[in-house]
Amino acid sequence: MTEPASFEEAFRRLEDAVHRLEAGGMPLEDAIDLYDQATVLALRCKALLDNADLRIKQLHERFADVPPLSAPPLFDDEPPPTEMPGLFDRLGAPQPPGGR
Repeated sequence: MTEPASFEEAFRRLEDAVHRLEAGGMPLEDAIDLYDQATVLALRCKALLDNADLRIKQLHERFADVPPLSAPPLFDDEPPPTEMPGLFDRLGAPQPPGGR
């Protein structure tokens, strides 16, 4: 069995193996071999998810000190924001009219 490159492919193969095992009707040795393959696929899925989780945490840490931007109002009855904290300071630009 070749190792799948993507999470989606590994998960698809794992689901297929689980369905085949649940259906039963195969010789014991074949079921054990399929169970072994499913275990390898489950470990591959876990490794890919762990790697994705690490990448998301690293991105979060990289941008954790960037202040959020204020958004313009979504509805006409909302007052417009009076300031956009951090944005103009970081850009070195003057505040817009009505800003701090």
